[in-house]
Amino acid sequence: MIKDTIRQFSRYAKSYRKHNHIQKLAAEKTIEMAGRTRFGNIVDIGCGDGEIYRQLRIKNISFANYFGIDLSAEMLQLHPVSDNTVLLNMDFEDPVLPEYFKEKSIDAIFSSSALQWCTDPCRLFASLSEFCGNLYLSFFTEKTFEDLLSFAGASSPLCPSADILAEAKKHYTVETFEEMGFRVHFDSTREMLSYIKYSGVSGGRAVLDYRGIKRVEREYGRRVLDIEIVFVSLKKKP
Repeated sequence: MIKDTIRQFSRYAKSYRKHNHIQKLAAEKTIEMAGRTRFGNIVDIGCGDGEIYRQLRIKNISFANYFGIDLSAEMLQLHPVSDNTVLLNMDFEDPVLPEYFKEKSIDAIFSSSALQWCTDPCRLFASLSEFCGNLYLSFFTEKTFEDLLSFAGASSPLCPSADILAEAKKHYTVETFEEMGFRVHFDSTREMLSYIKYSGVSGGRAVLDYRGIKRVEREYGRRVLDIEIVFVSLKKKP
């Protein structure tokens, strides 16, 4: 699954910004959720081409150092850089993360539109809790594309949001929580299917197989996609 994610984001990296309007909104709200104008060292897990970083700059939010983590080297090539930016081409579920960051006094971890690809939320939150007490997260839920998937007889490729939150709560207290729905309209079924392919929502995991795609093209009739995103801020338990 992880290799599929790298392959899709590497292949479509330059097309990503043309299709990631929802991800931009998610990054904006994730930053606003923190409610701060100054940070020490921060980490952005699943940073992609840098939307969290851009929003921090746009909102004039200062930070000591920014560490961006992403699996796709091609996406990282599109990420803005500065003297206090460190970009790491690695898996945010890599067990070496605590060892790497334990001496860096991480003030906050951000993640926008990435945790839905998590393969082991239990291990992930245990790892994050070893080096940071403040998390600001947004991620797509399995209800994303729900009507389309139901019509095609397919299941969601995304990690269930309940699983992510359950594991987070073992180590952190939920300070804020919100589920937000979006409806995206398209001019054609082809455009809708292209959005699924290029936007990165599915992270390279097949949403529909060939038969499902053809059935949607012939019979679905609707040209809208419903998307649900969870926004949550977490503080480490004493």
